[in-house]
Amino acid sequence: MAEILDTSVAPKPEALSVQELRSLIQYDPETGTLTWLKKRGKKLPGDVAGSVNNLGYVQVTVNYQPHLAHRVAYALMIGQWPPQQIDHINGNPTDNRWENLRPSNQNENAWNQGPQKNNTSGHKGVHWVSANRNWRAMIGYRGQKISLGNFSTKEEAADAYARAAKKLHGEFARV
Repeated sequence: MAEILDTSVAPKPEALSVQELRSLIQYDPETGTLTWLKKRGKKLPGDVAGSVNNLGYVQVTVNYQPHLAHRVAYALMIGQWPPQQIDHINGNPTDNRWENLRPSNQNENAWNQGPQKNNTSGHKGVHWVSANRNWRAMIGYRGQKISLGNFSTKEEAADAYARAAKKLHGEFARV
């Protein structure tokens, strides 16, 4: 799962400096784990920082403000808060290993999402058109929905979507 628009809990750089963050939290890029460096309430140095929120992302609270762990990891590694979003390459929102994180914009992040929950075809970008009794492939790109055609099988439609996604979405393509 790609990162869901996280602007509601995106840290404001002036609210928490990276310098302060580095004095409080340590990040292990191989495991993606955040740990406390100082005692914070009941948490002791070395305890895991953060827990999974209701959207499935690891979230850590610092100074009464929630921060998504993947954004914290980026800030700790790069030395500044990410300018936009951070994408989980493998779609797992709890996998905050450095190799699984990459900066992205809103479009790129959406391209890396899996099929919607109401998808009945089992393939991203493919739906049944009952009026025509065939499968249609559609793809989003730069705010536009592009029809890739109608197909007699959902596999043909899925193949058309996969080819278009690789061409239009590049490294962020998820099929």
